[in-house]
Amino acid sequence: KETEATEIGLRREEWRKQMRPEGAISELKSTLCQLAMKEGLEVFDVGGECQYLTILCTVDHTSFTMRGRRIEWNYKAVDSFRAKIAMWLRTHGDKWIGGETVRSLALMERGRWKEGMSVQAEQFEWEKYLRGVAQARFGQWGDNFTIMAASGVLKRMVVVVGGTEQNVITF
Repeated sequence: KETEATEIGLRREEWRKQMRPEGAISELKSTLCQLAMKEGLEVFDVGGECQYLTILCTVDHTSFTMRGRRIEWNYKAVDSFRAKIAMWLRTHGDKWIGGETVRSLALMERGRWKEGMSVQAEQFEWEKYLRGVAQARFGQWGDNFTIMAASGVLKRMVVVVGGTEQNVITF
């Protein structure tokens, strides 16, 4: 049994190596940079709030300054943008999408909604979620609903592209 477990462990390790060969991430970054360059674009690491910052820098060039190849953010603009997204979500939280409200879907996606939870508990979780959206200090990342809200705030279509052609979402 010990030999069998060792063999299984070795097969798993070999599978991991095949799935993430050494240098795969740098190769992906290189490919991304080459594709961007063909379009006249540059690739930058925008930091931890990537969804909000990426959208904001494309629509508000006063939200950041470049220092060499480093971006310095105007966090007053970032906080204002996040607050607008939270307000849009608050305003549209009771809208129905596919038999559920925006509020319940956003909470489900975050794992904060449970079948049979009280109205007060749902409202508490919703307010906590909205505080996280509005204030970067809570460290809450963006999600599908904050992208939808950004689209509503900016009155622009937002297209999210993943790693494959089948992984394109339009908001």
